[in-house]
Amino acid sequence: MEAIVKTLLSALAVLLVAGCSDGEGSGGVGSCSTIPAASTCADYTGSGWSEAEVKGACNGTYSPDPCPTANQLGRCKLGAGSAKEYVLSYYSGGGVTWMPGTAQTNCTSQLGGQWL
Repeated sequence: MEAIVKTLLSALAVLLVAGCSDGEGSGGVGSCSTIPAASTCADYTGSGWSEAEVKGACNGTYSPDPCPTANQLGRCKLGAGSAKEYVLSYYSGGGVTWMPGTAQTNCTSQLGGQWL
């Protein structure tokens, strides 16, 4: 089961990078929430993302607003400093049961991100 979750999350990260943007929850072109399925949400504030690109690649629910902060366990910056930078938030509710330690490990070890 753990291997399936890791594979799902890695695939989700790839999809998010392909069609969303970066950021830390301010500015940008919006967010893509996959909280019901994967307990994550991505904020896309990098200058290289367009709203159409984010909407088209979002495999969840697009919003022009940043990801919610309620039940947020932590955040992971990916593509830091690039035009395609984005921040993936992890949540305690939803389809995957994240713990702060496992979310941080997923961020840094599996996705190569910076834990915020």
